[in-house]
Amino acid sequence: MLGLTNVPISINYANDSVALQKHILENNFNTDDLAIITNNQYYNSATNVIQNKVKQLCIEYKTQTQQIKSICYNLLIELFTCEVFSLDDKYTLLCNHIPHLDAKKTYKALKTIEQDATNQSFFSNLFIAKRPSFENTALNQKIIEELNKKWGFTYKVENNQINAYGQKLVKN
Repeated sequence: MLGLTNVPISINYANDSVALQKHILENNFNTDDLAIITNNQYYNSATNVIQNKVKQLCIEYKTQTQQIKSICYNLLIELFTCEVFSLDDKYTLLCNHIPHLDAKKTYKALKTIEQDATNQSFFSNLFIAKRPSFENTALNQKIIEELNKKWGFTYKVENNQINAYGQKLVKN
């Protein structure tokens, strides 16, 4: 009967059958459920097949994914390795999660993003007591402000550069 409709169905009501969840995610996905399927409880309890489908949906609905404030950390790290997400997309996604992450997880997330060949900013250096500088862009300002709110990194803007002062928060 489910195969006869293409109307979006909430995944909230399909928590017992993997086959049913998979069918809904593939054929009747309700984009309002993106925050549900990416949260810790759902994602960590899902099978590998469902987790892969969730990752595909995050990529397919990239813009909506960037608005979510609480994505499962393991999924977040996987998304940071996807080439579909630009460097700016990855940093924007991370900015939404900094308030919920500890120093070690934030450092690991930054190191993952910094593997991108186009990356010019090494925010992870702030966590190992270095003094990096960054181009003064709106996104870099947002990142440094979020990091400053959480860990009190100091910084100043001079000559279109953000000069930041790190602290020893993790072992590298």
